[in-house]
Parts: sequence; structure tokens; C-alpha cells
Amino acid sequence: MIKVITKYKGKILGCGIVGWQVGELIPPWVFVLTEAMKTSYIALMIAPHSSLSQKFKRAASSYFTSSLFSEKPQKIVHFLSWLG
Repeated sequence: MIKVITKYKGKILGCGIVGWQVGELIPPWVFVLTEAMKTSYIALMIAPHSSLSQKFKRAASSYFTSSLFSEKPQKIVHFLSWLG
């Protein structure tokens, strides 16, 4: 499990990693933190399917879940589907 702590607008403050083979997941997060990357950079990363690095991307992508499934985007989708 990976928990990412972010500021408003996606600046990563830190992360916690627990589980099997976490030693393979620590180096990418160290890189992200030292380079002061945002979650959007990680969410756009292309990782091999079915690998531990996919969890790295999924943790960063989860930052955008609340904004994608909020009321405003749902209304936009509903309106666009009404247009045909």
C-alpha cells in the first residue's frame, strides 16, 4: 500500500509505503521527492503493466480521483451525452 501526502495543486510532501517488496518502490519516490515533482508528472508516467511500478503510478493518479468524480465533471459528462 502506498499513501501519498500532497499539498493543494499536487505538490508531494511525502509518502508511506507498506507491504511486500517495498524496497523496489522506495527509489522512485526518493527521486520524486528530491526533484520536487507533482503528482501530475507521475500520473503521466508509462509503467510496465502488472509490475510494482504500476502501483507507483496508481498512487499518484489517485490524487485526481476526487476532482474527476466530483459534481462538476459529472454535470459536464451528462450535458455532453445529452448532445449526442
